[in-house]
Amino acid sequence: MKIRPEDTRQFRYLLEAYDNLAYSSVVERKGCILKVVFAPGQRGQVLRVLDEIRSGLDLEVLDLALT
Repeated sequence: MKIRPEDTRQFRYLLEAYDNLAYSSVVERKGCILKVVFAPGQRGQVLRVLDEIRSGLDLEVLDLALT
């Protein structure tokens, strides 16, 4: 996912507030691209959480592939 650099701290805080459902890791610092990691069975819940977070922050989901 892509997010503004100034929003990364708030994004991580909000994501972790959901009972450690997922965590994020920086993939590309310059473009501020984050990878959101979660258990395969949690995909639907993670997508709902990302939608909620997206209503308050400017972020873009780039790829939903599970690896």
